[in-house]
This record gives sequence, C-alpha cells and structure tokens, in this order.
Amino acid sequence: MWGAGFRVEGGGNRASVPRPGRGLVCEYPATAAGGAGALPSRNGEGAGGGRVGGGGAVTAADGLGGRLQRLSREIEAHLAGLGKGSSRATYRFREFRIAPDGEPDAEDVTFAAQCAVCGECGRPGTDPSGARQWIVRHLSAHPEHYSYRELISRPYRAVPGAWR
Repeated sequence: MWGAGFRVEGGGNRASVPRPGRGLVCEYPATAAGGAGALPSRNGEGAGGGRVGGGGAVTAADGLGGRLQRLSREIEAHLAGLGKGSSRATYRFREFRIAPDGEPDAEDVTFAAQCAVCGECGRPGTDPSGARQWIVRHLSAHPEHYSYRELISRPYRAVPGAWR
C-alpha cells in the first residue's frame, strides 16, 4: 500500500502538511510586498519588483524558522492572487493495490517460448504446452540451440483503496 497527502486550507493564512505520526501547521498573517499573487523567480525577485513577502535575501542566520516564515508568506501571497474569494484547495491521495486482473473482460494470460541463442520466438498462445511444442520444433530445426526462455504475459490491474 502507498500514498501521501498534502492539504492547503483557510482564508489565506493556514497551510498544513500532514506527516506520518505528526502534522506541520504554519500560521502567519498574509502579506505580499511584491503584489498579490506575485510568484518569486529563482533569484528571489517577484513580479512586483521586490521579494514576495519582503525582507531581502534568506541568510544562514535566518535558520529554519526564518525560512519557514518567509516560505509561508510567499505561499500566502500566491494563494491570495489565485482565486479572489475562494482560496481553499484540498488534495487527497488514494491507496491502490496491484493485483492480477481477474475481471471477465481481462486479457488472457499468454505463453510463448524464445530461443536464447538466435532470439527467435514462437507464437503466443493461451496454452503453456504450445510454447513447449515450439521448443521441440525449433530444436529439431536447430540441433545446436539448447537454451530457451518462457515468456508469460499476465494482465494486472490497480484496485482502488481508501482515500487519505
């Protein structure tokens, strides 16, 4: 089973990232010095000519708390510019289980044989004995070819599970 989740909530001042066993919630007032909805570029300059959230470049002295506050302000500025009025988004992820496809409309399981010496393949079929018969015929035509491999094609499907 696998899956993960991310959720952004609120009227522009709350972001939550759930983690296994604990959650990280950051709450700061929404401010945008670079203009509402301005996104920072790689060098930190926003569309309004200044750094989104204000305050200059991030330094090592800012530490994790300072970087977290700055990132929170940048996210808030971006979310404020996305949807005037409704700025709530929820992301949900779903667990899936991978299993052989046993549905009535599923493809058949097919078997074929391939000569490991010359690479020639027999015709795929639903009966595994057809692959072995091809090996006998190929060996009769090429008595020096002793190595073969069986190729099996089995359909699988992703079975939806619980939402996270």
